Amino acid sequence: MKNLIFYLFILMCFSCKKNDLKQATNESLANLNENNQKKKNTENLKKTIKRDTLIPLTNNVKLYFHQFDETQKLWKIPKLIKNDKDTINIKNWDNEWGSELDIRLSPNKRYMVLDAIIKGFLNNNKKELYENYTCQLIDIYKSKDLDSFQEDCGGEWNKNNEWISNEEVIFTGKNTTTSNLFVARDCLNSRFSIEIIDIQSILTFKIFDKTKIILKGIINIDKKETPNTINLGKIGGIYYGDSIVIQNDGNSINEYNHFIQCNQKYLTFVRD
Repeated sequence: MKNLIFYLFILMCFSCKKNDLKQATNESLANLNENNQKKKNTENLKKTIKRDTLIPLTNNVKLYFHQFDETQKLWKIPKLIKNDKDTINIKNWDNEWGSELDIRLSPNKRYMVLDAIIKGFLNNNKKELYENYTCQLIDIYKSKDLDSFQEDCGGEWNKNNEWISNEEVIFTGKNTTTSNLFVARDCLNSRFSIEIIDIQSILTFKIFDKTKIILKGIINIDKKETPNTINLGKIGGIYYGDSIVIQNDGNSINEYNHFIQCNQKYLTFVRD
């Protein structure tokens, strides 16, 4: 009888150890599968990032993003790769801008409108996040950022390679001389206006008091910050692409006083 009880005790112990071993094996397999899945997901993510950064635009031009910002979820530092060998920087592009891959090609594939987004924190405060959404008009052949839009980003190309927004032609799509008129409608019945002229990608301006030219010269646009700053000779302002805002305090001894007939602190010249 004692031998039988001892045998049953040994058998029960062996069964418990077997169950414990089986449970441990199952847990190890589960952990291994989980780790393998995480590794697979990471590899897939890397493959996705690598694949999506090289985007064909034409038969011999591809758009390449050098970096993906995981925190901001934005693609950064775009470049153009021509003939699968020449990597070219885009002139006037600010590498602080990021893209969500919103790319719109003109029908002739000469130009594209690419979203340009800035994300960051206000005054180094890690809780106050700001986002600034713009888009950039890029000449693919010249690898050059030609213009910046904000309100006109919702436009589209027509069959004549013109960028249309709110039924207005914002960009003609022609590599010739073009001009845009910006009017200060909130001062003296649109007395003052600014004409921006593009001659083979060289920007010049004329400022009109009614029909009289009161200032003209070469435009300097700084795209390091968004919105861009613009210098029209001695007059500085903020350039949004579809409007120009100029500080004009209305004080005769203030250096910002450019249009003494207008009492507004800020004059907004809107694309006509």
